[in-house]
Amino acid sequence: RQALRFSYYSAISRPNFYDIVPHIGGDNDADWKEYGNTNLKSTTAENFDLRYELFPHDLDQLLAGVFYKRLNNPIEYALENVGTNVYYIPDNFGNASNYGFELDFVKFFRWFGVKANYTFTNSEITTTKVRRFSTPTGQSSELVSQTRPLQGQSKHIGNISVFVKDDNKLGLNAQLALGYTSRRINTVSQYLDNDIWQKGFAQLDFSVEKRVVKHWYVYAKV
Repeated sequence: RQALRFSYYSAISRPNFYDIVPHIGGDNDADWKEYGNTNLKSTTAENFDLRYELFPHDLDQLLAGVFYKRLNNPIEYALENVGTNVYYIPDNFGNASNYGFELDFVKFFRWFGVKANYTFTNSEITTTKVRRFSTPTGQSSELVSQTRPLQGQSKHIGNISVFVKDDNKLGLNAQLALGYTSRRINTVSQYLDNDIWQKGFAQLDFSVEKRVVKHWYVYAKV
């Protein structure tokens, strides 16, 4: 009914083929053209996970875990100068770490159930940025270090859903789910404090499946 698990694994993630092709392309209506990076390196990672699992009744469960991930050469998408133009480029900016915890909970009350999960992730990578500043004679710039989250990594991700599951008597399965993702970096900038962030967002989904006759079902999703 319960377990304590510790795991370690190493992994590699190779670049998408399209990202390493030397090309200039992308949507003609986009703000920036895409630029291939032939020097893009594969990402390697070391992962440590510790998880407690509890199964009190049948399908009920409670899972709680902590994790730490060390990433070498993570691939991020940034706006960079190539000559006199700015392009949208995949690149490696150094090494990063992710650590945090996660919770997962499922509880059934006969044909009615509740499911919730939440993940907190603290993500850090330190990269070189350009800082612009004014001088008595005009504008100047210098290179500085800045620690920020990884591109695409939200600090908070959570979901909660309620569902009805009665396959035998009613032939009905329905679920209403609410998910939340906190803000995250959408595109990395080469300038200090100028990364493009995506706002946090919530999403609501409803799905239902009903048996009409013995082997026929009606399904809908909103």
